[in-house]
Amino acid sequence: MATQRTIVREMIPWIASKVGDAGVCPTDPEGRQRCIEHIDLACDNLMKRLDSEGMMFNWYVPVSNKCIALPQDCREARQIVMNGVPLIQRDQWYLGKICNGYWGNGCGCGPGECLDLGDFYIPHPLPKQRGIRIALVALNSADADVQCDVQVLNEYGHPVKETLTLLPDQAPTIMDAVAYDVTFFLKPKTVGPVALQLHYDDGQRIQWCEYLPHTEEGLFRRKSIPNRFYGCNIARVVGKLRYDRITSEDQIMPINDRIGMGYAVAAISAWNRGDTVAYNENMLLGLNEIKKQMEDGDSAANIRQVKIRTDFANPSQAGGGRCWV
Repeated sequence: MATQRTIVREMIPWIASKVGDAGVCPTDPEGRQRCIEHIDLACDNLMKRLDSEGMMFNWYVPVSNKCIALPQDCREARQIVMNGVPLIQRDQWYLGKICNGYWGNGCGCGPGECLDLGDFYIPHPLPKQRGIRIALVALNSADADVQCDVQVLNEYGHPVKETLTLLPDQAPTIMDAVAYDVTFFLKPKTVGPVALQLHYDDGQRIQWCEYLPHTEEGLFRRKSIPNRFYGCNIARVVGKLRYDRITSEDQIMPINDRIGMGYAVAAISAWNRGDTVAYNENMLLGLNEIKKQMEDGDSAANIRQVKIRTDFANPSQAGGGRCWV
């Protein structure tokens, strides 16, 4: 939210009085743990309502088979640029509505487009062939004995869920079921990344993706790229960070406005006791404080982006003529 970041333990004394009905002691271990739980819920609710500098990031994403997969710590793209061309994002049913193909720019008229395909547990589909099993590898031996839940679709299209225990020295833990798709992945926070690999019957293993140490439910959002950009191997994505749950005093706060966080924590306390009116009022006050902080850090000299309404998919001359922007 601002240039100066804040650690959770530095925020606890400021919001301890807002936890519960009468506050908690910020030096008591049990009180500090309740503060962390309230801060976690408060930040989760604030982040889904806000876009700001502290929550936006730039990624350079490789293209594979006319598709990009946003990194697991990217919740959604606000802008995608391919070969210097900004893409308009459509949902996967859009082309069916206007009955056009997807060969050139996307819809065949106007700027480049991409289709949002939703969230998946692996970045790209698995090869559709027999003899592939999922293997998990702990890249840090300190994560040995950690248990991960994986669900796949087998060769008959049936879901099969297994719990795999990670091994030391980067040894693979291999599922029994054959995999044609991965439909669920869950792990606790780990010391190092956990690699998902494809294990073939002949013993060959291929690295498919990695789940970051702070990742619990691994999700990748896929975007389909039109044929116009065939040959482009990198997309620049400006996106919003996926919320990383706060479970420790040593984590960095995504929001550092103390007054705003105090209101948000009070909103969580109201939610716990079922007071919907107080919840909405305190959350709104918290959002207002944070937005004021954003305005305070935004120079009046910054020129805003121009927004133009066109008549695309609604050919009315009163709607702006035929200007494609």
